[in-house]
Amino acid sequence: MSLNVPASQGYLKTLTCAYTGKPISVLAVSSADRPPVYFSPDAFDPSAFQPSPEKLFALLGTRGGVTGAARNGQELVCPYTGAEMAIDYVKGFGFRALGGFCPSDPTPDPIGFARKMLSRGGKTPKNAPRYSPPPKGKAIEQSEPPAPAASLSDAALGQAEQTLRSFARPKTTVTVQGFKE
Repeated sequence: MSLNVPASQGYLKTLTCAYTGKPISVLAVSSADRPPVYFSPDAFDPSAFQPSPEKLFALLGTRGGVTGAARNGQELVCPYTGAEMAIDYVKGFGFRALGGFCPSDPTPDPIGFARKMLSRGGKTPKNAPRYSPPPKGKAIEQSEPPAPAASLSDAALGQAEQTLRSFARPKTTVTVQGFKE
């Protein structure tokens, strides 16, 4: 069964793009028996190819919907992670930025995705969704169960010994000439 639906988690419904300032949608996509992956098809992705370096720099310099808000090299700093980005040119495709957070890259962690989308300059706000703490419980120490007691009677043990003696080889003594003990 295939799944391609808007994510249902409330914290994924209120995210905005750091570049455009617009609300984004988050999709949950899965196929067969695999767990879903989450991504945004409409947030600006710096790794998407642009036809010219001017167009790419204009998009990279936009912050919160204000064109040119990032200047003097700040265009090449990811607004989400604060990491430096580099420009890449691929003939026949165009120009793109590498090294920043890409909202269109699928991730299996919806909380991690939301935390990255909410981060600005590498700092995650205090109200960002958090992972649930591991369940607390008592550690139960288990020991090995006692070995079962032999339940054969003396008569049964005697009978088994007598039966096995008939299969045992008789004791053989070999004398070696010139060997002394």
